Amino acid sequence: MARAAQVAHDHEAAVPYVPRIWKLLEHARLKAARELLAEALREGSREPELDYLSELLAPPRQSTSPIKDFDRSAEFRWLAEHGEEYIGQWVAMLGDGLLAHAPTLDELLAKLKTVPDEKRALLHYIG
Repeated sequence: MARAAQVAHDHEAAVPYVPRIWKLLEHARLKAARELLAEALREGSREPELDYLSELLAPPRQSTSPIKDFDRSAEFRWLAEHGEEYIGQWVAMLGDGLLAHAPTLDELLAKLKTVPDEKRALLHYIG
């Protein structure tokens, strides 16, 4: 029995790390994938995709946006009051007013190019 376990372990060690890590990710085993990646790096594996996986599996980083958000309660109130009128549409709102609406995001963005303060608008799809 111990010999069978040793043979299985030896075979696993012969398989490159990258496909094993991807297999773990396919099965949503993030913690195990991170552990196997750490092992690969400790062992000095030189598989080219390990750098990509290191970035992909790195813990999330928190960053701050240079754009400060502001109170969106007026936009949410507008959505609650008028949203049903725009089902199937993309809408752009600023405060309690509708800036533009369109059936596709591309069309909405095109309409917003001529609107002042369009960068501050809240875009939302009403499905």
